[in-house]
Amino acid sequence: MDKNNIILGCGHTGTTLISGILHLNGYKTDCVDNLYENPELVRINKEILQNNINKDRIKNFFKEINKKNKYWTLKDPRLSDTIDILYNYIDVPVRYIYNFREPGSTVNHLIKEYKNAEMSYKDKLKASENEWYSKNIKILNFLSKLEKNDYIIINYDDLIELKLNSIINRFIGKKLNYGFIKPKKRKSKSIKVNKKLIDLYTEINKKYEENLIFIIKNYTEITPINLIDKFYTNINDFTFKMKRRIKNCYFINE
Repeated sequence: MDKNNIILGCGHTGTTLISGILHLNGYKTDCVDNLYENPELVRINKEILQNNINKDRIKNFFKEINKKNKYWTLKDPRLSDTIDILYNYIDVPVRYIYNFREPGSTVNHLIKEYKNAEMSYKDKLKASENEWYSKNIKILNFLSKLEKNDYIIINYDDLIELKLNSIINRFIGKKLNYGFIKPKKRKSKSIKVNKKLIDLYTEINKKYEENLIFIIKNYTEITPINLIDKFYTNINDFTFKMKRRIKNCYFINE
C-alpha cells in the first residue's frame, strides 16, 4: 500500500530536493514556489512555535489535503519542532523521510540567513550551530518512537551523488525519476563547527547505516524507471516550472 510523505530535517539538508523529487513523481506538495512547502502548513507551524495550537485548523488542514490529493508530501524545516504535535492529527498512512547533512556545510548556509547587521559573525555561528543541533536532536527523538519501517534516513551527499536511488525506490515502493537532482548546483563549503555537532553527526551516520541495512533486508528491490515514466515526470517538471514563471509574472504586474 502506498503512503503519504513527511520530510524532516534542518534547513539546507536536501529537504527541498527530496520534496521536489516526490512532488514531480506524483506525491503532491500543494506548493506555490520552488521551496515545495505547503503555505498553510507553514502558517500552522509558525502558530505552534508561538504556542498557538489551533486544533480545528490543524484537523481541517489534514482533512483538506487528504481530500485534494491521492498522496501528498509535506515539507517545512519547522516540522522538526512541531511534528510531535502534528503527529496526533494524522489519520492516514504516512512514512517519514529524514534528511541530514554534514554540519559544517549546513551551518555555513544557515549563517547567511541571519540578516541582522548588529549580530557578529560569532553570534551568527553560535545561533546556526544551535539550530542544527536542536533540530536534529528533536528529529532523532521523534523517530525513536516509530517503528523501523516507518522512516528512512537520507544523507545529503549520498543523495546528490545518486547513490541512494535504489534504496529510496525500495522504501517508497515505486521507481522514481531523479532527473531533478543537479549535483554541481548542490555543493557548499564546509566550515569548522563545535565538536558536539561532529559527535552528533557521527551518531546520525551510524543510524543512517543501520537504516540502509534494514531497508535492503526488508524491502523489495524496484526495477529502474522506464522511459515512459521518465517522460511523464519530465512533463510534470516542465508544467510546474511554467506555472511558477507565470505566477512570478503576476507578482511583477501587481
